[in-house]
Amino acid sequence: MATPYNCQDCAQRVSQLERLGVVRTRVAVMTPRVRNTRDELQVALGWSRRHGLVRVVVVTSPYHTRRVQGWLSALAWPHPVGVRACEVEGGLARVWWSRDYDRRYTVYEVAAMAANSWRDGVNPRHWFAPSAPLVGTL
Repeated sequence: MATPYNCQDCAQRVSQLERLGVVRTRVAVMTPRVRNTRDELQVALGWSRRHGLVRVVVVTSPYHTRRVQGWLSALAWPHPVGVRACEVEGGLARVWWSRDYDRRYTVYEVAAMAANSWRDGVNPRHWFAPSAPLVGTL
């Protein structure tokens, strides 16, 4: 599932998933427009319930996976959700502090988790929730 409003490369998202082996008919673009990770996951939960899905995989940026896992835990999804990082141009640095972009993104995500805890009342323990294992094929 993807939304048309939440990434810098939305126009290529479905083709990127196809290159990774996801069959095009298994990708659904969700609506309505969302503002943030929590909204996106709430829309995805409603969509998955309406369509009877019991297995969902969230593909996001490498540094965003921790916050997605935390929101899934905080929202108490009724079934396991796999969270996986998409490929990034230039790959990931071996150590996050070695590149300016990686340092900035890491600081942004830590600040976002703190803000989500404060603003939305998310218990910080959720930011340490484990990801569900992927089983089978996409």
